[in-house]
Amino acid sequence: MSITEKGRFKMSSTTIKCPVCLAEIDVLEALAEGDLRAVLEMQDAFYPHGRLVRAYFELFGVSPGFRNVHRLRVLTEEMRTLFEREEFSYNRKFYRISRAGIAEALSGMVKRRFPEPLKNHNYLKSCMITISEREASTASKTAERDLRKKETGLRSGARYPVAEETVTVPAPKLKDVPPARLTPEQIEANRKRLKDMITGIG
Repeated sequence: MSITEKGRFKMSSTTIKCPVCLAEIDVLEALAEGDLRAVLEMQDAFYPHGRLVRAYFELFGVSPGFRNVHRLRVLTEEMRTLFEREEFSYNRKFYRISRAGIAEALSGMVKRRFPEPLKNHNYLKSCMITISEREASTASKTAERDLRKKETGLRSGARYPVAEETVTVPAPKLKDVPPARLTPEQIEANRKRLKDMITGIG
C-alpha cells in the first residue's frame, strides 16, 4: 500500500506473504473463496426455488467473478432469512408469507425488465405484500368456515372431534344390555349344561 500525491492510500497489490511458509496469497481471492463456500452452503434453504432466487440475484447486476462474491453472499443471507422465517417487514409493519408466496413474487420479478440494477429488496417486498394479504384472507376464510361447521354440528347434536383429539367411546354396561329372549328348549338346555358344569367341578 502506498500514498498518492493527494495523500490518499492506494492499494498497490492484493497479495501478502504467509508468515509461515512465505507463499504469496491473494487476499481478494482468499476472501472470495470463503464467501463462495458460504453461498454454496446456503443453497438448500431455497429448495426447490433455487433457480428463481439466482435469477433474482441477477437483477442486482451481480455477475460472475470473485469481486462480486461478497455482494452475492449478502443477498443470499438476506433471502435465506426470508425463506426460513417466512416473514418480512416493510415500513415498520410485519407480514407473514409462505415459501410458495415468496416464489410467486420472485417469478413475477424475474419476468420484468428493470432499467437499472436493483439496489434493495423494496420492489420484491411490494409484490409480496399483495400475496401476503391474499394468503391471510384465505386463511381467515378457511378458519371461519371450519368454525361455522363446528357450530352447526353442535346445534344439531353432533360433535366432530377437532385436530389431534382422541374420542373414546364407552363400552356398554351389562345392565344396559337387554336380556335375551330364550325358548323353553334353550332354557332347559342351559340348565343341563350348568348342572353338568357343577357336577364336573364337584
